[in-house]
Amino acid sequence: MARLCLLLALLCACAGPRPRPPSDLRQSAAFLTFGTEGLLFTGPDYAARAALAPVDKDGKPDVDRVIFSNFRKDERLYFLDLPPGRYAPVAAYWTEHGLRHAVKIEEKDAALDIPPGELRFLGDFTARRRWEDWPRFLLNGLLSAKILVPPFRPAVAFLDAPVRIHDKSAAAEIRALRAAVKDLSGTEWARAAQERLVAMKAPPPALTERRGIFRRKEVPVKVHWTPMFGYIDTLEWGEPADVPGGLEWRHPKDKARVQVALRDSPPLATALEKLKGLGSPEDSHTHSMVYLSTRPAYAVRYTNYHYPEPYLTGEVVKVSVTETLLVPDPRGYFVVQMRASREDFPKVLPAFVRFRTYLRLEPPPKEDK
Repeated sequence: MARLCLLLALLCACAGPRPRPPSDLRQSAAFLTFGTEGLLFTGPDYAARAALAPVDKDGKPDVDRVIFSNFRKDERLYFLDLPPGRYAPVAAYWTEHGLRHAVKIEEKDAALDIPPGELRFLGDFTARRRWEDWPRFLLNGLLSAKILVPPFRPAVAFLDAPVRIHDKSAAAEIRALRAAVKDLSGTEWARAAQERLVAMKAPPPALTERRGIFRRKEVPVKVHWTPMFGYIDTLEWGEPADVPGGLEWRHPKDKARVQVALRDSPPLATALEKLKGLGSPEDSHTHSMVYLSTRPAYAVRYTNYHYPEPYLTGEVVKVSVTETLLVPDPRGYFVVQMRASREDFPKVLPAFVRFRTYLRLEPPPKEDK
């Protein structure tokens, strides 16, 4: 009966081309990867869809109420807009040679509690396909012809492919969550992925560079440490200048300035209110929450009009845009800021975002001093 329920659901399931937004702030989400190792090749073929089932009070998946992944990006399969609860993956499938192959997932430790409003990684699954027998092979060959007759849908063939690897380690989850932030960009789910990275205290993603002439290899990019923080010079604007509590980088053509400094006064709440009051009438005068190196930060963007002496207001004007991030820290708070002309701001913003991604807002490790 369980196999029949999955069969019917597999035939009817379809995926959405875009991430589904949450219908309620308490709705949750989960995702996984599922690959199958071939009979002749070791490279995995990733599933196109997976099925999730709520776990009942006895700890068994309720396959009469399966939920199918509704968004896919590369090898990642997402279950978006779930009611909070405990779920377990029960099946995965992909289409090959005119058949919709299905694999049952029966891992005992695959069930996971998904709290309200959060995104959880169910794991990285790998199954090993096995040769079944010649009768099964011939039967599948006949079933594959079903796609040639109305209603032109592929038949479902269940495979005997037990899960060989179920990786739900912290390292696997961090890798998957970083990919999820990009996959779900522009939705509330991306924020949920960032918040999970913060909760896991994930370090900034590693940045490497290729070195060597004959034997080129990837090596970690050096982190430069100050007494207050560490940074990787992705800006490449030259040596930074000292400013109170930190450093400032200046664009070679003076198109922009980036500053990182540790402050302990005025209090963070006071500094944030002051920032929201800066700028011009067209500015929002509100802050947004962003994540800097997986740490939460308050971001404010504002515009300034400059009227140099001796010109009158409205005659000669220079317009600058400033984006300031205030990052809470046990030592006070960090100010991470970029200022540029209104024309140059969108051009240098990607460089600023990349630079702040690799900031290490912490004292230097003892071995790196």
